[in-house]
Amino acid sequence: MWINIFTVNNMAVILDTSFIIALTLEEDSDHMRAVALNNQLKTGRFGTTFYTDYILNEALTLLRRKKVNEENIKQLANSLIMNKKQLLLSNDDIVQNAVAIFFQYKRLSFVDASSIAYARIYGMNKIYSFDTDFDGVEGIERIC
Repeated sequence: MWINIFTVNNMAVILDTSFIIALTLEEDSDHMRAVALNNQLKTGRFGTTFYTDYILNEALTLLRRKKVNEENIKQLANSLIMNKKQLLLSNDDIVQNAVAIFFQYKRLSFVDASSIAYARIYGMNKIYSFDTDFDGVEGIERIC
């Protein structure tokens, strides 16, 4: 399923796992910055907010590994799905591009490479992330 992302202000941003984790966990060192950035997102400054199936997978798994209460994890999953955030689902093009990006940028995890693949395929260039591995990736602006 392809989503036309250019229906809201011709702009869009992808949420990275590090942003979602920081926003969720008050004890995270980036929590206050994530809250401030989330307030910017709510204004629509960057248009539509997206996250990917890989990010959802990674965020929920990391929260479970950190022993976060299951009800809190369910709340996060529901809020991502119920709010104006959009879930982008993987397909062959995403996977093939992610693999190429993964081998091009040795510092990236496969999940990070997939986020870049989504961004490029859907014409986005902004990623909300505290992960500096995105820095220096051609065509990607990390907002943190």
